[in-house]
Amino acid sequence: LRASANKLYVKMKKAHPPKRFRGVKRRKLENCPVCHSEDHLMLFSVWEGEDKVVTKICNKCGTVYLAETLDSANLEGKGKHGGSTVYGKENTEEHLEKVLNLMYQRGEKYYNYIAQYFDTKDKTHLDVTCQYGGIVKYFEKQGLKSQGIDNSKELVDYGVRVGLDLMHGDFLTHDFKEKYDVITMPRVINHYINPLDYLLKAKSILKPGGIIFMEQLNFSHALRRKGIYR
Repeated sequence: LRASANKLYVKMKKAHPPKRFRGVKRRKLENCPVCHSEDHLMLFSVWEGEDKVVTKICNKCGTVYLAETLDSANLEGKGKHGGSTVYGKENTEEHLEKVLNLMYQRGEKYYNYIAQYFDTKDKTHLDVTCQYGGIVKYFEKQGLKSQGIDNSKELVDYGVRVGLDLMHGDFLTHDFKEKYDVITMPRVINHYINPLDYLLKAKSILKPGGIIFMEQLNFSHALRRKGIYR
């Protein structure tokens, strides 16, 4: 599997390294964050600026995870979870609006998928790590009472400024005053050192019969699409 992963990485190495978490302090993971097994295989590593980021796979449960990942405290302040750090640009009004619209389009994709299986009429929604609030904006347009929460005050302040119901705070420790019918957690759970804590927190604020929607990278699927690993 490691050889297959390296072949995939060779095909991708000409792309620019991701900028999303450059400069953010990471914590090392010695064990699998899900089953805590020490039995793992290193798949590949990439350089993000001066940081070497290693991807591993757990030989016990199959979880693919970053060997050096984040805890919630490392996302605090100055838009580290988005904004200029993500896209490599200054946070001009034009740029902020562009990013909001990109997240709005992602919100459309999420909503259309959820609506196939879940009646969203008169429902409440929470977007975890909402950034500027693009997903919140789309769900709100569909008639849901939609809120978002993010560690970055910079991002939340922009969303609030354009009329969205966003909260600044740590999802794990925030004292939510209500429960939700729909909780979206887009492309974030794999970055945390304690993913099960986030899932349990989401479950604790989910209404009976509600739905938690997550989008994650599927490493094995990516290899299969390249025809490398079957």
